[in-house]
Amino acid sequence: MKKHNKYIVISVPIIIIVLLIGVIFGEGIVNRTIGKKVPVLMYHCITEDEDLANSNSLYVTKKKFEEDLKYLRDNGYTAIFAKDMDKPLPKKPVVITFDDGYKDNYIYGYPLLKEYDMKATIFILAYTFDEEMSHKLSWEEAGALARSGFMDIQSHTYDLHYETDDGLFAMEPFPNESDEEYRERLYKDIDIMNERFDKYIGYRPTVFAYPYGKYTKITEEVLKEADYKATFTTEKRIGNSRQGLYLYPRMAVYQKSGLDTILKK
Repeated sequence: MKKHNKYIVISVPIIIIVLLIGVIFGEGIVNRTIGKKVPVLMYHCITEDEDLANSNSLYVTKKKFEEDLKYLRDNGYTAIFAKDMDKPLPKKPVVITFDDGYKDNYIYGYPLLKEYDMKATIFILAYTFDEEMSHKLSWEEAGALARSGFMDIQSHTYDLHYETDDGLFAMEPFPNESDEEYRERLYKDIDIMNERFDKYIGYRPTVFAYPYGKYTKITEEVLKEADYKATFTTEKRIGNSRQGLYLYPRMAVYQKSGLDTILKK
């Protein structure tokens, strides 16, 4: 009996020491968990023209974007790529995203991300690259950003980001279109996107942002079948990655938006 008491007396200090080590050194391990609240911010364009930013909701000024990055840094946020949300997460993760693939993301956004050691994901509308629109990224620029370590390129469809004159959205089924025809149209867009990514980016997209936030049960089925591991809507709230990465909410940031307010939603 005395032997047992001796072991108990010896083991108690050891347990206390182990617990203290966990408290002192284990914070990083505890914080880097898989699954927690991850705010996702949505931008489109960056400009130096304040009047444009105040009159067009797609734009924020370069100054505003830098202020947002500074706010995130000073408040302990770590920016991660959207494709990494299923991995162990830092203490305060945030996902910065841009939609459509505007050239100003490269001109203004990329240098600021490097300066503040932040990352962002660009969801590109790829047909505009093929048509070499002057206000959009080129494939060469997109490839360079994808290799930079500061920006990741993902899908906003090849050419399904439009609304018809009748008010119909291309991501939704058209009148008299069968489910089979609808699925075939979605797969055709995905196949073209994969071909372009193979050629210019060097990997295939696995993360998808819904144009106008429009989705259906079939779009979700098709994207999962095509090996997409996350889809994003435009629902204005902070999501929790523990609840899954499909139909994950994103919050738009405007010129007059305050991140202190947005990040409390």
